[in-house]
Amino acid sequence: MRFAILGQTAVADAENLNLTLLQRRAIAALVAAELIGRRRGLPPEHRGLSAERLMQAIWQDYADHANSLKTLLSGLRARLGERLPKGSDGRYRIVLDPADTVDALDFRALLENAETAMGAGAPLSAVTILQEAVDLWSGPPLADVPEQVDQLRAWSEELLRDRGTAVALLLQTRLELGGDHHHGLVADVEQALADDPSSEPLHALLMRALARAGQYARALQYFATADARLREETGYGSGPHLRQVRDEIAAEAETAAALAPAPPVMTPALKQLPPALWDFTGRRSEITQLVQWLTPQHGRRGVPIVNISGPPGVGKSTLAIQVAHELSSDYEDQIWVPMGAMSGKPRAIADVLAELLGTLGVTSRNVPPSLHERSMLVRSILAGRRVLLVIDDVAELHQVQALLPGTAGSAVILTSRKRMVDSGVRSLVLHPMGIEEARALLEEIIGRQRVAAEPEGAKELIRACSGLPLALQISGARLVIQDSWRIADLAARLHELAEFSVGDKTILASLAESYTALPEPAQQAFRVLSLAGSDWPAWLATMLLATGDAGPLLETLVLHNLLTTAGVDAVGQPRYRFHDVLREYAAMRLSEHYSDHAIALQQLLFGWLELVSVAAAATPGEFHFPSARAITPMTFAPAAVCDLITTDPDGWYDAECGNIVTVTRLACQYERYRLAYGLASRLSAYLIREERLQEAEDLWREIVQISADAGDANVTAQARLRLAWLIMQQPGQSERAVPLADTCITVFTDQSDHQGLSRALAMRAEAHYRMAAEAHDDAEDTGTPPAHRADPRIADHLAQAVSDAQQARELSRTLATRQTELVSTWILAMAASLQADGTAAAEYADEAMKLGIAHSAEHRDRSYEMHALYAVATAALACARYQAAYEACESGRALAQAIRHRTAEARFVEKRGDVLTAMIRCAKEKGDERTAKEHRKAALAAYREASHVYSGDLVDAHRYRCMKKMVKADALAQ
Repeated sequence: MRFAILGQTAVADAENLNLTLLQRRAIAALVAAELIGRRRGLPPEHRGLSAERLMQAIWQDYADHANSLKTLLSGLRARLGERLPKGSDGRYRIVLDPADTVDALDFRALLENAETAMGAGAPLSAVTILQEAVDLWSGPPLADVPEQVDQLRAWSEELLRDRGTAVALLLQTRLELGGDHHHGLVADVEQALADDPSSEPLHALLMRALARAGQYARALQYFATADARLREETGYGSGPHLRQVRDEIAAEAETAAALAPAPPVMTPALKQLPPALWDFTGRRSEITQLVQWLTPQHGRRGVPIVNISGPPGVGKSTLAIQVAHELSSDYEDQIWVPMGAMSGKPRAIADVLAELLGTLGVTSRNVPPSLHERSMLVRSILAGRRVLLVIDDVAELHQVQALLPGTAGSAVILTSRKRMVDSGVRSLVLHPMGIEEARALLEEIIGRQRVAAEPEGAKELIRACSGLPLALQISGARLVIQDSWRIADLAARLHELAEFSVGDKTILASLAESYTALPEPAQQAFRVLSLAGSDWPAWLATMLLATGDAGPLLETLVLHNLLTTAGVDAVGQPRYRFHDVLREYAAMRLSEHYSDHAIALQQLLFGWLELVSVAAAATPGEFHFPSARAITPMTFAPAAVCDLITTDPDGWYDAECGNIVTVTRLACQYERYRLAYGLASRLSAYLIREERLQEAEDLWREIVQISADAGDANVTAQARLRLAWLIMQQPGQSERAVPLADTCITVFTDQSDHQGLSRALAMRAEAHYRMAAEAHDDAEDTGTPPAHRADPRIADHLAQAVSDAQQARELSRTLATRQTELVSTWILAMAASLQADGTAAAEYADEAMKLGIAHSAEHRDRSYEMHALYAVATAALACARYQAAYEACESGRALAQAIRHRTAEARFVEKRGDVLTAMIRCAKEKGDERTAKEHRKAALAAYREASHVYSGDLVDAHRYRCMKKMVKADALAQ
């Protein structure tokens, strides 16, 4: 296999492997770690990365992604086989086959070979080898790993220094060889300086290259530029070496001037380019690529043609002009041809040719009448000249074929909204600016200090502008005019596209040009897809557009740069991205088509409801609330997507959770609160398993508000009950849940909704139990014995919990609702355990276990059995039946792992620590110090493991609680 990590990660066998971004990050980090280990002479078992470092490299944070890491590496293992063994001792590594190659190793070997060739007096061979070494690079090393861990960062920086050495040696050797090796040398040195502006040897090399090309004046003028850049980068100006080079070039210039013959009479060169922007910002990688493609190369046949395409306002024309100016020393003629394809008044090619012939000195009476003849005459005149032709705003490639030069030595830049797909055309799709480039552009317009004063406001403005330079320029100009405005205030106004306007500049006109250029079916798709969100899978377009295959329409939108491909998601589905400004414009156009909007909204809401219903049926439900009913028959959801969900429901939830939240909020926006409730109730269990509790709480608050505004007391109460449960998950917040439960009890009583009433009573019972448990823990922390007797508040809360739970239990038995009976029995077991009533706790726990097993069997969902096991473990601990408690913890943990419930898994591990802590106390009372120490070690390990397994919104609270328990266990064993 071939591994490439000098730039974007790639792995090739017989063909390139199609890898996701996370897979590329994992491979890049592991390959780099293996090379570092080899270089340091480490034995194989000490190479690689720890799980924590690998997760940091992949996910860019320090959160625990252990399960996700295992899933990711399992998928890679299927592609790489024995090269990716299972982790041992918490470390992971890649084992390279002897036949495998890595571009970073090849680069270092080539650099050594080149240095050997130079030492042997073979500079021609050295140039060939060095060029091969430099060509291995397509970007910075480990480009897919933005947050590199320390050892990888140091290795990357060392590699970059070696690359700088290779580039400098290559350029210096080319300069010394002369002849054809000078071709393109100036541009190459300029590019090297862009990467390393503080290198005085490179500045000197550029001056010598210019002088060798006969550009003495430019070489001497450049000295001042080099001096200023060095002063900016290093704090010092030019050194003695650079000043010596300047003096030598000045002397050479005088000699050359004295010997130069009289200049021949020549046709004036054409210099028609619009001026380059003096404050042009960003796009360095794109400029580098374009210059590389367009720089004349010795022996090249044909005319290089490059197409710069992209969405409206992305800066295609500005970039083309900038690149053309950078290439001006390579082409004696630079011709600018505006076609106006998107202006509403596109120019006829015959007229453009006539105008060009006039520019080339052909009088109007000598301009041929036919298009073909005009084209031939242009090509004849340009033959033998080095011409850079910039044709701006082209509709289709065939439109400008007649303009293209026919002989080698010239080059063409085309700009267009639509991608030019042709075998003879190289394509560069210009995307919106990234956050750093956009920030730099904003600083150029309104000043660095103003941006620094409002960093968050600047971020919001950039986001509102979708990184489009035109939108940023308009917004920046408005801020310059209104110098008292805060950046954040303007950002808040930019949800209206009409706000993107200043003087005669407006983004609406530019967007309208692209929209009207689409065929009608693509226009409709563009409008309707505004409902899809900003990032979505291809199948969503099929569902929204109610078409058998949306592929051709998506392809058209991508071709016109109104939609962007966004890779493949975790379940293997291609995804697309709508930039915010484009989506807002599409939504504006959709609002003009009421029928399209109504149909698409129905497709979207009911389609998602059906899909989430399939996912909810295939994953564990919520313990406290009944599972939502299955939806049959499926009317809106594509059958293939339903099959995909059934195959990997968790993976599908992972990929689409954000979209489900967005569409639920959309249902609220359109006051479809029952649909919103249906969507949220099917998503809620997933959010709880992932402990994304704040996200769930925000969603249910919105549904409470919208259903209350609609006057639906029952739906409001059902949503409020879910909100109460989420609130009581937060440490110390259970008291806030009681008034919510009280309100629900009142509503359900008034409406004679006995099922709702039983659930609300159970909810209030759990809130009071939690308040008692928290007070009990606080009392134990302060050393007050025995806590539940010493504090009357605890007794009161437990009495209320037991009363409510018993009422809920009796009601649920009358109604034959086993789930609420299970929940209320579970609460009774937990309350009895807290009261140290071991007999009652065990009886309730055994009953809860029977109910949990029966309910799990009925619904084919073992999460109910898992929750019942927690009551069994707690009750057994209260009875001092430590072995039974320990076994219940282990069984519960196994079930939690099987259903991918990380929080439940962590709670069982933590409960195991509680059991072991109790066993420490028991051993100490018996005077068995050795056993006490063994239990201490096991208890600390359990709490430590639980801390690592916990994740999500409350991870800090969980870890703090485990830390306190570790301190307690340690103190008990002393």
